[in-house]
Amino acid sequence: MMNSNKASTLFALGLIGSVATVSFVMPDKLSVPMMYAAASPETVTLTGTVRDFPSSHPDFNVVPDLGYGAYAGSLLGELDATGKPQFGTKLTDFELVNGGLVPGEPYAARISVLGSAIGSLRVTVQVKFGEDEVDPFGPFHNCNGGNVNDDDNPRHQDYGTHPAGTPITVLGRSWDGFSGSCSERMTIDTSTESPNVLILRDGDALPDIDPFGNQATILDFLSAYVDADADVVTIADNQAIYLFEVGTTDLNDATADFQDLVVLVTLARQLSHLDGGGATLTDQAAGYQVLAPWTDVAGRAIAPSTYMGTGQTDACGNPITDVAGTAGSPSTGGITSAETFSQWFTDAPGTNLSARHDISLTKDAAGVYRYETDTFHPIDGKLLGNEGDSHNDFFTYSLAAEFTYDQCTDQFIEFGGGDGAWLFINGRLVMDLGGVRSGAAQHVSLDRLGLTSGQPYTMQLFYAQRDPAGSPFRLRTTLELSSDPFTQNVSAMFD
Repeated sequence: MMNSNKASTLFALGLIGSVATVSFVMPDKLSVPMMYAAASPETVTLTGTVRDFPSSHPDFNVVPDLGYGAYAGSLLGELDATGKPQFGTKLTDFELVNGGLVPGEPYAARISVLGSAIGSLRVTVQVKFGEDEVDPFGPFHNCNGGNVNDDDNPRHQDYGTHPAGTPITVLGRSWDGFSGSCSERMTIDTSTESPNVLILRDGDALPDIDPFGNQATILDFLSAYVDADADVVTIADNQAIYLFEVGTTDLNDATADFQDLVVLVTLARQLSHLDGGGATLTDQAAGYQVLAPWTDVAGRAIAPSTYMGTGQTDACGNPITDVAGTAGSPSTGGITSAETFSQWFTDAPGTNLSARHDISLTKDAAGVYRYETDTFHPIDGKLLGNEGDSHNDFFTYSLAAEFTYDQCTDQFIEFGGGDGAWLFINGRLVMDLGGVRSGAAQHVSLDRLGLTSGQPYTMQLFYAQRDPAGSPFRLRTTLELSSDPFTQNVSAMFD
C-alpha cells in the first residue's frame, strides 16, 4: 500500500503538474557533437530518464496472468510519432504492390477461402510467400485433391513467421472437366495486376456485380465483413479480400461475376495472435508467454519478430540459421491496457515523477562497452520514495543514443535484466523482453538488420522495473554510442 508521504507527493504533483513535469526530449535522430563521444574513449556516458510509479499503479507490482516469465509481442513493431513504444498486437503496416501484399515487418498470415461459386468447375488455390510456394487446401496442380468449390467453406490455414518485406501472392486456378479428366482452364496471379482480381480493404465499396445464373453473390460470401446498409467493406486494417474471376477473360460477359474464388488474408505479428480457427484475431489485447526462446546460429536469444529462419544471409554474406522458439498462451504480460502503458515512458502528472539519470559504459579488453549491475536502483529515497521498502522499486527507464553502422565489424547490442525491456533501432523493434521474470537476455546483431554502412542510426532502450525481488540491468555493446545531455531538457527539481 502507498504510504502517506508518497500519496501526498502524487496529489501535489497532480496539482502542480505544469511546474513539476520533467520534459525528456527523445528525437528520432539525435544531433550529437562527436567531441562528446571522443572525450573519454574508454567510457561512454548515456543520458536517460527514470520515471517513478506508485505500487498502486495497475501495471506495477504485478504478476502476469500466466505467472512470472518472459512475454513477447505486447508492443507494436514501430515507435509512435512522438518516439514512444506502443502497446498492441495487430500488424497493419503493409502495402499492395502490383497486386501483391507486402508487409513492412515480420509477420504471420492466415489464408481463408470464404467461398467459391463457378458452376461445375473445380477451383484450386496456391499462396506464395516470396518464392516459397504453399498449397493451403490441397495440391494446387490437382483439380480433385485441391478443389475448394464445394460446401466446406470457409476454410482457413495459418503460416508464420516471415521476414519483413516478404510479399504474399495468391493464385487461383479453375479446371474444366470432372474427376479423372480435368484440364486447366485459367490461372490468375494477384501479383500481375490482373483485371481478373479485385482487392478490397476496409472502407471500400462492395462491388455491385450480379452473379451468373443462380450462383451465390459476393455478399453471400462477405456478409460477415460488410456493412449491408452502406454496402461498405468493414474488415480490419490488417486484412485484405481478393475476389477472383477465373471463368472468363471477357469481363463484359454476364459470367464475369468475381465470386469464383473469394480469399481473405489476415496478418498478425505472431502465429499465436491468430486464434487457430475462424478469420479473426484473438480477443486478447497483445502478447504471449515465451516457453522457449528464438535463437540465432550461435544459440543466442533473439526477438521473435526478428526471426528469419534459414535460407537468407546477413550483410556480410553469412548464412542465417535461426531456430524458432515456442510461443505459449496469449497474455499481455501484466500490462493492463494501452492507456496504462502509455504512461510508462511519458511524464504523467498525478501518476509519475521523473528525473534525469546517466549510466556509464566502460570498454573491456575485448572492446565491448559494458554497464552491468544486479542492483539497478537509481532513485532510492528520491521522487515518490521507497514506500517503506529498502529500495524505490516500480519505475521505468528510457535512453537514446546515436551510433554509426560499420558493416561486418561484429557490431551488436545485448541486454539482460529482470523485467521488461525493449530496444528500437531507428524506430523499429529489434529486442522484445517483456514480462516480469527472474532474468533473460537477447542479442541484436546489426549485420542482419538491413542497415546502410557509414550511416547514423538511433538506438532507443525502454526498461521497466516491476518486480521488487530484484533489479539486474546488464547492457553490452560494441557500438560507440553518443548521447548528448544537452539535448535533454530536464528540470533540476528532481536531479
